[in-house]
Amino acid sequence: WLELASTLQGTLDRDFWGGGVYYTMSAADTSILIRTKSDYDGAEPCATSVAAMNLFRLGAYFDNEEMRTRGREILAFCLDQKNTPYSMNELLGAAVCQLLTPKQIVILHKNGQDADASRLSNVIQKLFLPNRVLMKINADISADQSRLKSSLNIGAKLECIDGEPTAYVCEKSSCSLPVTEESELFELVVEGC
Repeated sequence: WLELASTLQGTLDRDFWGGGVYYTMSAADTSILIRTKSDYDGAEPCATSVAAMNLFRLGAYFDNEEMRTRGREILAFCLDQKNTPYSMNELLGAAVCQLLTPKQIVILHKNGQDADASRLSNVIQKLFLPNRVLMKINADISADQSRLKSSLNIGAKLECIDGEPTAYVCEKSSCSLPVTEESELFELVVEGC
């Protein structure tokens, strides 16, 4: 699904990007006379705010500086223009994400262990971590392992401990010791905040 997210972001960049913000309609839609840009995050966040968060998270996952640079362009344009930054609360979340070092949380599991792996990912999903990139990786699928190694830029091989779903918390190409219990993962993530 991450490749799909990256492809969708590419489509958003190609069809909706317009000098610091994103339009609400595609440039390819000839039935639209005037393309508008939104600078307000109401019940539904605007395209610019959603794209900024996508760019920072995907940039962290794929170690893609071009994505992070586009995200910073959005922040520079929008936050400079706004006297009322609270009107773009989703964009402020993206700004926080950009300021903090990405925290890559890897949950490795084997075939048939999805439910056990979910108990670890649920710990992370209950926390407010705007700078997190959560990766559930099936250790039995070599393509998943290759993607993991390339996205983290680490030399060490991450493995399941005693065949159990195992979590690692990685920052700046360095990973924590492995943990297999929810309480250990919670402590590891919270102490690093």
